[in-house]
Amino acid sequence: MRRFPVPALAAGLLACLAVLALRADDPPKPGTKGNPDNVPYIGKSDPKGNPVRLAKATGHVSNYSEDKVSPYTLPDPLVLSDGQKVTSPEVWVKKRRSEILKFYQTEIYGRVPAHAPKVTWEVTETDPKARDGAAVLRRVVGRIGEKPDGPKMTLTVYTPAKADKPVPVLLSITFGSGAGKGPQPKAGTFDPVAEVLGRGWAYATIGYGNTPRVGGSNHVSCFFGRGRDGPFGPPPAQIRTSGITASGSVRLPQGRRTIHATE
Repeated sequence: MRRFPVPALAAGLLACLAVLALRADDPPKPGTKGNPDNVPYIGKSDPKGNPVRLAKATGHVSNYSEDKVSPYTLPDPLVLSDGQKVTSPEVWVKKRRSEILKFYQTEIYGRVPAHAPKVTWEVTETDPKARDGAAVLRRVVGRIGEKPDGPKMTLTVYTPAKADKPVPVLLSITFGSGAGKGPQPKAGTFDPVAEVLGRGWAYATIGYGNTPRVGGSNHVSCFFGRGRDGPFGPPPAQIRTSGITASGSVRLPQGRRTIHATE
């Protein structure tokens, strides 16, 4: 039986462990989850025009086909998490409703961070004859935190030019239109801003990637910074992209009040 020196065995074992560690850090193959048929369209659109994205951490590729969804069973909304049934409005209000809200926080949207920084709003641009005179356009910048060069988000608001009293405001969080630019419809296509203004309402828009973004690859790292050295401290548990977007969106009424103050 051949014997190997202990140092050689130790070196070989360490080399194997190093290889395994590297493999453990390798991201999953694109298409491991979601729709593998959409892998060729990552970063573009599928044949039906739907945007295709890759979640590198999980290998999930955007899926728009019901037949690609893994089998699942929806929970019964009228059964408590401990198995008891909801038998009265009181049980629903006091127990089940709060359970469902918590489920959405932990499993879907994430929660708005309790220590989210203050947002200071300022009107930076006004066009009283926007959209051929049909609207007044205002761009409002929300500066996040106390630093003048800190993160910021841009809100664009169109109000009917002839409005002489408060009007309802429809808030749109847009994707791919840039920071606060709103939808840019092509000629002959549906124009949501014109539709809203035509009803006598105001239209406010903010970019999904603008709530806020200050480097990094996602809203969580942008808002709090990577690790513990970010501008606003480490991200709390269960803070997801949608939670960060929500934390910015719930502050938009402050921007609306800033507009009102300037008038």
